Amino acid sequence: MQRGLALATLLFSVFVVRATRELSHALQTSFRLTHEMAQAHRIASHAAQTDVLTGINNRRAFFERADQLLSYCQRHQHPLCVLVMDIDHFKTINDAHGHHVGDMVLRQVGELLQTSFRTADLCGRIGGEEFAMVLADTPMDAGLSMAEQLRSDIAQLIVELPHGQPLQVTASLGVVAANLGSDDLPTLLQRADEAMYRAKARGRNRVVAASDPNL
Repeated sequence: MQRGLALATLLFSVFVVRATRELSHALQTSFRLTHEMAQAHRIASHAAQTDVLTGINNRRAFFERADQLLSYCQRHQHPLCVLVMDIDHFKTINDAHGHHVGDMVLRQVGELLQTSFRTADLCGRIGGEEFAMVLADTPMDAGLSMAEQLRSDIAQLIVELPHGQPLQVTASLGVVAANLGSDDLPTLLQRADEAMYRAKARGRNRVVAASDPNL
């Protein structure tokens, strides 16, 4: 009986060790798969919200996040500015040099936008060559200053062409300060867009502030 008990104990111990090893392997595999699935979800979610060409927010992500940022500033009574920017003569660039050069311009502008604003700010590509920015905690004078700096930085971009002279890029911008008591995002974007078109009418490569509709 003693030998039988000893053998049974040994077999049971071997079974426990093997089962523990298999369970540990299964848990490690499950953890790895869970981690890989979470990482794949993050990548897919980022891709769904990112404009492929410029690397910034696409139209859908911009509008979702801009609404949230505006609501936050309205609740806490923080100043906020909205900028709309359009690359000057972009159709001419495409027609004269080809869409691949137009894509090069958009990529360089996107790279510049990613480094030009604070973490709390938001920028996105909302049309072919049209971009929008929402600047939190930013009164009108600061918004105009940031827009002017962006205009200047874009004017210094040089796009190297495969053949011919390097291409210089400019942009026109409209800026509007939010009335935190009443303005919604579509209204702000419309007013900033109107100011941007006035900038184009005045010669392009400039910043124009939206007038107060209550005046």
